[in-house]
Amino acid sequence: MRERDGGGWATVAAMSVANVVISLDFLGLTVVLPAIGRDLGGSNGTLEWIVNAYMLALAAPLVAAGRLGDLFGRRRVMTIGIAVFAAGSLAAGLAPSTNVLIGARAVQGLGAALVTATSLSIVSDAFPPERRGTAIGVWSATGAIGAAVGPLVAGFVATALSWRWLFLLNAPLAAFAAVFVLTTVRESRDETAPRNLDIAGLLSVTGGLALLVYALVEGPVRGWSSPAVVLGLVGAVALLVLFIVVERRDAAPLVDLDLFRGRAYVGTASVAFVANIAFATTMFFLTLYFQEVRDLTPAATGVAFLAFTVPLAVASPVAGWSVRRVSPAALMGFGLSVLVGSFLVFGSIDVHSRVTLALIGLFLAGIGQAFAFNVSDVAAMDAVASEKAGVASGVISGARQVGSLFGLAAAGAVFKVAEQRSLTHHLSSAGVRLTPGARHDLTTAISGSAEAERRLRHLAPTLAHEVEHLVDVLFTSAFRVTMLTLAVITAVGITGALLASSRPHRGTRAPLPPAPARR
Repeated sequence: MRERDGGGWATVAAMSVANVVISLDFLGLTVVLPAIGRDLGGSNGTLEWIVNAYMLALAAPLVAAGRLGDLFGRRRVMTIGIAVFAAGSLAAGLAPSTNVLIGARAVQGLGAALVTATSLSIVSDAFPPERRGTAIGVWSATGAIGAAVGPLVAGFVATALSWRWLFLLNAPLAAFAAVFVLTTVRESRDETAPRNLDIAGLLSVTGGLALLVYALVEGPVRGWSSPAVVLGLVGAVALLVLFIVVERRDAAPLVDLDLFRGRAYVGTASVAFVANIAFATTMFFLTLYFQEVRDLTPAATGVAFLAFTVPLAVASPVAGWSVRRVSPAALMGFGLSVLVGSFLVFGSIDVHSRVTLALIGLFLAGIGQAFAFNVSDVAAMDAVASEKAGVASGVISGARQVGSLFGLAAAGAVFKVAEQRSLTHHLSSAGVRLTPGARHDLTTAISGSAEAERRLRHLAPTLAHEVEHLVDVLFTSAFRVTMLTLAVITAVGITGALLASSRPHRGTRAPLPPAPARR
């Protein structure tokens, strides 16, 4: 079933279908959250956990899921993941309450983790090294495109039917994906690994990542000094340190730490981390900009994101094809540099800017992601032996998800601080002194809450227009600061590409340095 036997592209197609099913749900949910709140009720914090439960269940088990694929068969773990995701989707679509929906989202996230952690290694295994780059480029593009068009699909589905159909449609799509995988993908595993499972390593890394994700998603909400967040961070550090200690002493570790002794793999993992910071923050803040400032509908926002998805789709296979002809470090550095350019464009947007400026930034972001995101996948798989592909894929996927969460948490904190400073500046310039209650009302309006919208509707039209304009000015001011901060973070990430400067020869894999003897 390998590419040289004619089955490789069928494997890519199967993995792409699974990738699209998972990724459509990722950002599509943000469009239908208000409808869910109106239908099922619940506070803003409850609605946030509809998103967070999925992210927590997705990110925490990724490393362990990759290793499970190595041990018990990547196709088997992938198929189980699709089935779990389908079951969670069905439960979410039929959920009678927000609590049930949150639980169903966690089940979806667990299934998505099993799919995400194994799909890259399956694609990598289906092709010889000289063909692998193009294949991974095509596969990566489908996931990013699925995530980007998620808001468009969700907007049309929610308008024509109901928010529930965003989840209910996942079930038949997942069933098709499972059948496709079973009929086209050959089984593969790490034949050199002992059959026993490192339980201590599995529990410590999964628990550590779960606490880290919890702290990242709750930090901007509760405050970084709150006891729950501090305990989460401390617990995450303690468990991840314990994981390293356990892995160094175990004869058959869950994760071979020798992976991280290879400069190329560490460099590509850091590029994957930074690329997902760029992807998640671009999608999140541009969605808000289009809908809150430019007043585009969810469907029109999805159309605007074609400026990102079209160049991404076109350039991704080119990036994969180029990886055998140009140094991966140079290609990843180029991609991150273009992403820096996209953030500089976004950082020039103000309240009077045309939508065209945002579309130019999205176009650059699509090109940059095609090289930074996709080439890091190829380079990571080239940097390890094929039998270790599952755990290497899981680690890279984990780096991506933590990058998304870290990026959104950090960018959200920067945005809030910049927004409040801009508010203070505008009030001081106008000589306005607000009572604490009035400042709270204005801050509530800035947040875009449903209560603020209700109050605005009861204001005189002229006054309502002035308040809306001030809110837009404050948003774009904070947006510029946030985008320029992300430009700096992405520029620093170019050093990760430089670490990956060692390039394996065609048809070979980069050797890892010899491991020190374990005590």
